[in-house]
Amino acid sequence: MGFGVPLAEHVAFFPRVGMAFTWQLPSPGNSTDRIFIDGFAPVLFIPAPHFYIGVGPSLAVDVASSFAKETTVGFTTEIGGYF
Repeated sequence: MGFGVPLAEHVAFFPRVGMAFTWQLPSPGNSTDRIFIDGFAPVLFIPAPHFYIGVGPSLAVDVASSFAKETTVGFTTEIGGYF
């Protein structure tokens, strides 16, 4: 979930937050699962209508895990478009 905030004619700020669940079965009889909350706060550059390039910080925090809990901080890029 997120919302866009225009900063200039071809620039916007689009922070988002979400929740996810992952489940893995790396070998028979051995599985891992985790629930985490994640966020991404990119600045979007919009060079053409319906096309954007975004860069910004990201964060993921484990809420529950069958393995060791992790917190991941990073810098993420994205390219997108829509019709």
